Amino acid sequence: MNLREIKLPTTLKSIEYRGFFRSGLPSIVIPNTVTLIGSEAFKDCYSLNQIIFSTNLEILNASAFENSFNSAIVDLPNNLKSINDYCFRNSSITQINFGSSIESIGHYSFYDCHLLTSLQFPDKEISLGNYSFSGKSSIKEISIHSKLTGRENHPFFNMSDINKITYGENRYNISRRARLLYESKRNQLAKYIKINK
Repeated sequence: MNLREIKLPTTLKSIEYRGFFRSGLPSIVIPNTVTLIGSEAFKDCYSLNQIIFSTNLEILNASAFENSFNSAIVDLPNNLKSINDYCFRNSSITQINFGSSIESIGHYSFYDCHLLTSLQFPDKEISLGNYSFSGKSSIKEISIHSKLTGRENHPFFNMSDINKITYGENRYNISRRARLLYESKRNQLAKYIKINK
């Protein structure tokens, strides 16, 4: 679909399954009435380099932006709670900024996002799915200010480029949380850990 421009109505409540699948949109503004973006809604949108999300968006469904974006910075809204499986898999995003309400990041959500170089999580409990940030990764820095759950899911599996991990002040045991980085320089992890006071 060679769609280059669209203005969405301000009465829109959701963008459903494959709504803009393989469109040529370089940018889009999602009206603030939208609370859900459906599965594969923007899958294979290779030209997309800017998106302004609805401030009331709560759910991104499976593969919503899989194989999409063109070297884009993605700012997720503060009301977003759930990023479902494969949502941004193999997408060309250079930076992802999570909102303050994020609760869960699904399986393989950011798998093979090879242009991402750093991650910063908000200060809250977040559940991470299987291999959520693994695959072809260029991530060098991770800043963790929250209680991340899902250690058994290896969310940072085999990230060989990691060279800095920063933990915020918290009551959680570092050795337990370091297991999140299973096989990610696990033998060198200790020298990269920094605690913010």
